[in-house]
Amino acid sequence: MAGRYIKDFTIAVIFILIIVYAVRDFYFYRDVEEIPAQSKFSKLGLSEKLMDQIQTIEQSIQDRKQFKFTVVKDPLEQNLIVKTKVDLEKQWILEVESMVRLTATYISDGGEEKKASIAYGGNTTIYTIGEKVKGTEGKQIVEIGREHIALEKGGRKEILKMAPIPPKPVGLSTVRKETTDSDNW
Repeated sequence: MAGRYIKDFTIAVIFILIIVYAVRDFYFYRDVEEIPAQSKFSKLGLSEKLMDQIQTIEQSIQDRKQFKFTVVKDPLEQNLIVKTKVDLEKQWILEVESMVRLTATYISDGGEEKKASIAYGGNTTIYTIGEKVKGTEGKQIVEIGREHIALEKGGRKEILKMAPIPPKPVGLSTVRKETTDSDNW
């Protein structure tokens, strides 16, 4: 007898579950039918003109990714027109290093030994008469005077006078004001 009640109870539970699922499916179907055929966002869709603009922009981005810059400076740097102190200092250093500059001459008391100190490319080298000077396209020293030397190449003579290092640009002057503690409250 107990087996019969279990069998009836199982059938009743299955029947109730079928009814619950049927009601639930009915409400889901009803909700699906209430969705409009055209969305309320359809007016915000992309027009062909806008889609063309987007594709053009996308193509431009892809072209820029493949482009290789051949400039030394950063093309995105904002201050290419206005030079910074670092740029001015680099320019001044390059200018000084590219100069062939007579820094000193050495003449012995008897005048037998004559030497000239010439700065070029960031280095200072000591030369004697007859040596070729770096940075002068093969010019040779033919005379060393007190504050000058004579260079010659192919019969053309050139005088190089002693010269100090050119002054730094005005923006690079590093003159500091001396402060006293007496006025500092």
